[in-house]
Amino acid sequence: MEELIEEVIEDFNIPPYFPKSTLDRIGKEGLAYFEQLNNGCSVNLESDFNFRTLLKNYMYYAIEKRLPEFEENYRDMILRWQLETECDV
Repeated sequence: MEELIEEVIEDFNIPPYFPKSTLDRIGKEGLAYFEQLNNGCSVNLESDFNFRTLLKNYMYYAIEKRLPEFEENYRDMILRWQLETECDV
């Protein structure tokens, strides 16, 4: 998660004074959000680059307090990701 946090800081120009503990919490909330969307299947930050992109953007929208816009703007990508990573429950 630490590497992802650094990527979010760099990619979205997050100010250096923004607490990393908040970014870590947002990242964990995002992981839970996407696991719930994928029927509780585990997700892999290292090998699933679509998921990694979604999570980074989720974190950015969460920082900006615009999660409903994230869901609207990324709904097609989320659906595509869900279909690609479908697992047996």
